[in-house]
Amino acid sequence: MEHSEDDSRLDDLRKKIIGLGDTSRRKSYCPQLQEQIGELSLAMRALKESENKYRTLIENVNIGIIRSEPWEGGHIIQANPAFCKMLGFKDEQELLSISVTDIYLHPEERFELLRELRQTGKIKDRKIYYKLRNGTPVLCSITLSAQYDSNGNISFIDGVAEDITEKEKKEAALQESENKYRTLVENVNIGIFRSEPWEGGHIIQANPAFWKMLGFIDENEQSNVSPNDLYFYLDDRQKLLRELEEAGKIKDRKVVFKKKNGTKFLCSLTLTAHYDSYGNVDFMDGVAEDITEKEKSEEAIRQANSKLNLLSSITRHDIINQVMILEGYLYLVMERVKDPEVLRLLQRMKASVKSIDRHIMFTKDYQEIGIYAPQWVNLRDVLANAMVPVDKALINVHIEVRDYLVFTDPMIRKVFYNLANNVIKHSKATNLTITTVEEKDHLLVVFQDDGIGIKDKNKLFKKGNSTSGYGLFLSKEILSINGIGIRETGVPGKGARFELVFSSGQYKIPV
Repeated sequence: MEHSEDDSRLDDLRKKIIGLGDTSRRKSYCPQLQEQIGELSLAMRALKESENKYRTLIENVNIGIIRSEPWEGGHIIQANPAFCKMLGFKDEQELLSISVTDIYLHPEERFELLRELRQTGKIKDRKIYYKLRNGTPVLCSITLSAQYDSNGNISFIDGVAEDITEKEKKEAALQESENKYRTLVENVNIGIFRSEPWEGGHIIQANPAFWKMLGFIDENEQSNVSPNDLYFYLDDRQKLLRELEEAGKIKDRKVVFKKKNGTKFLCSLTLTAHYDSYGNVDFMDGVAEDITEKEKSEEAIRQANSKLNLLSSITRHDIINQVMILEGYLYLVMERVKDPEVLRLLQRMKASVKSIDRHIMFTKDYQEIGIYAPQWVNLRDVLANAMVPVDKALINVHIEVRDYLVFTDPMIRKVFYNLANNVIKHSKATNLTITTVEEKDHLLVVFQDDGIGIKDKNKLFKKGNSTSGYGLFLSKEILSINGIGIRETGVPGKGARFELVFSSGQYKIPV
């Protein structure tokens, strides 16, 4: 008996459903059907779990996801909570009640997107303005994907939307800042450059001042300049690279560069290393300033000061010699004169000679202020050295300072000595205690004695007030060179209290 085409298709279908051949037609299909139903149930359960997983993902993700109808006047079919929240709607039902066009700040943008979507099927990362429920514009980055039916027509559109309003503001601010600093770098009159940190490396970028300093005006020439070409002594760059690899930064290093024509000039160079994710130096930024003329001027000033100091020293020596001679003659005259009135006049002359001597010695001390560069010194050590000449039979000195380094003129030893010497001469004190106190961003070095104190403080630190050789005036001048303050805060009758004020950056604890 022949089988029709329908019978054959039925047999094939039966085989697909229960996996049986012709010989099984007489057998019961129940066990096989039950097995297939069980497998189908497992598959449905797995599908349900997968659906729940992705639904949970969509509902909890913080980026808006939407499905909408693809025609004009179409509605939103589905939207996740993030999309509703982004546009200011309290829930999905409220959002589904409006047209898709209503969420666009400019409705014509949706029509343009629909036309493009019909042609390409997908739009990625397009910036458009949606509007919130209250009408406020919000800038979004949207990605749209067309979904088709069996006839090839768009049945709905899936979309992903992210509010990038704040992101765009930050990027705009960053761009503005970048433009500002680019303008600054391009217009500053100090050379700034970025280069590769290896031998044979290239200059990645440099500002106009850098090229002008080197004599390279033509841009084509600039592109062929190697960092090695900058150094008059090639070994200098190799040393700098090794040091930069270890330290990460080099500041104000004097290096001899050379111009395009081979002329050498002195530069102050600061280099900063930048590292990749593996900790290797990726590139280095540099700041270079031509200090040739500055160095010449400073050298000329040094030589002029040296000559003036020599002249002053010789003149002062000659005056002191003449003062000594004059003082000697006064003593001889005073031994021979018996008239009280004449002796009184001679005593006045002797006092004037002593005053001349003090003035001359003051010029010696004042001349030395600022000659030496400031440096970091150990406070405790400097105090100990400064107190060595102080007569310990007249005052008990107690140094109770913490371990600090201070940045100051080396003549600060003179300040410490003057303060201690003033206590002996004027305070009638038994003890002088030197301590340190930190308050806010200042360090106080305190000289406290147990003497009579100071009643009239108006003339303190004025020239000519101190009988100890302009001591307090000179001390204030020495300290002011480096911006260190000094004040007297003692209570009359309870001792004098002088405080030296070191600002932040002028002191540190040794490592």
